[in-house]
Amino acid sequence: VVGGHVLGKPGDRARAVAQLTLASGQVMQFLTAVCLLNSASGQAATCLVPFEVELRALTAQQIKRYLDREQPFGCAGSLRSEGLGVTLCQRMSGDDPTALLGLPLIALWSSTRNLPAGESSSASPNPVMLRIIRLLPGARKVTRGPKGTSVPQVPVQTEEGARERQD
Repeated sequence: VVGGHVLGKPGDRARAVAQLTLASGQVMQFLTAVCLLNSASGQAATCLVPFEVELRALTAQQIKRYLDREQPFGCAGSLRSEGLGVTLCQRMSGDDPTALLGLPLIALWSSTRNLPAGESSSASPNPVMLRIIRLLPGARKVTRGPKGTSVPQVPVQTEEGARERQD
């Protein structure tokens, strides 16, 4: 999110140029949601993990060179922070840096601790079914699952970049 605009994954070069031009010198907020569902009980633990990245002021030439080398068309906000995208950054801030890579491991592990006693151990969240979702506009609550469990349903993007609805 930059200035109220949800960027998502660009998918192509033209959208990547537009995203990075918009974000140049601005703070980008990445929002990653995690939902852990115990399929036996229907109980869910959810959390939203924000992470902020402030980009340097970028020239058109810097954006072009970055896109030529990195081709981050499947990355939210066109920022591949684990690669050359880090060179575009002025500052990064958040409680869970792995959220920027797509799987907030600190938050994930903390969520397993919020399940009822006996549902997780200190070693492994084995009885829990994991669903990782990337928040996009249009998120809403729906009732489904065992015992009428209310879980979020949002449009998601798979690693292949195709949009689908979470089942």
